[in-house]
Amino acid sequence: MNRSLALILFFCAPLVLVAQKIDYNKIILPDDAKDIQFVEKLVRLAWANNPTNEMLKHQVSAAEYNEKILKRSFLNQITATGNLNEFNINPPNTTQFPIFFPRYNFGATLNLGNFFIDPIRVKRAKEEKMIAVQNVNSQKLTMRAEVLRRYQIYLTNKDLLKVQIEALEDASNLFSTSEQKFKNGEATIVDYNNALEILNTRKTQKITAEREFNISKIDIEELIGVKLEEVI
Repeated sequence: MNRSLALILFFCAPLVLVAQKIDYNKIILPDDAKDIQFVEKLVRLAWANNPTNEMLKHQVSAAEYNEKILKRSFLNQITATGNLNEFNINPPNTTQFPIFFPRYNFGATLNLGNFFIDPIRVKRAKEEKMIAVQNVNSQKLTMRAEVLRRYQIYLTNKDLLKVQIEALEDASNLFSTSEQKFKNGEATIVDYNNALEILNTRKTQKITAEREFNISKIDIEELIGVKLEEVI
C-alpha cells in the first residue's frame, strides 16, 4: 500500500510543479508592506532606484499606449466628404435661374485593406506589450537574486573581518608577551621573530578582509542607490 502511494505521489509531483505559478507582484514587496526583513528593504530599494528598471516600466507603458492607438485606428479608415450646391452658397438675386438639386452632397469611403490588416496589428501590439511585461518580470527575478547574492557576500565578509580582527588582537597580545619575555631573557630571538611574523601575517589578513568587506558594501550600495546605513 505504501509503495502504491509513493508511486502516485511520484507521478503527481511534476503536475503540481507545472501548475505552480509565480506571483511577480510579490517578487518586489510594495512600499506599504510592514515588518519586512532588512534584505527585503534592500531589494525594494534596488528596484525603485535602478534606471534600467524604470526604462523597462516605461516600455510597458509605451506598448500599452501603442495598443490603444491601434485599437482606435479603424477610425482612420473611414473618410467622409460633403459639399453644398453653389446656389446654397451664393443664391441668385432673381428667381429666373432654377435651383439645382440636391442641395447637399455627402459621401464616405472605407479602406478595406487596412480594415482587415488593423486587427493583426492590434494582435502584434498585444504581443509586444506582453514581451515588455515579461521583461519587467524577468528583471524583478534578476534584481532580487542579485541583491540577495551581494547581501550574502556582504554578511560573509563582515563575519570574516570580525574573525581577522580577533585574530589580530590575539597575535598582538602574543607578540607583546614574546617581546617582553625576549627583553627579560626568557625567550629566544627565534621566538620573538616567530611572534612578529604571526603579527604581520594577521595584519595583512585583516587589511585584506577589510578591503573585501568594504567592496561588498559598495556593491550593495551600487544597487540600492543610498548608503547602507541609511536604510531603515
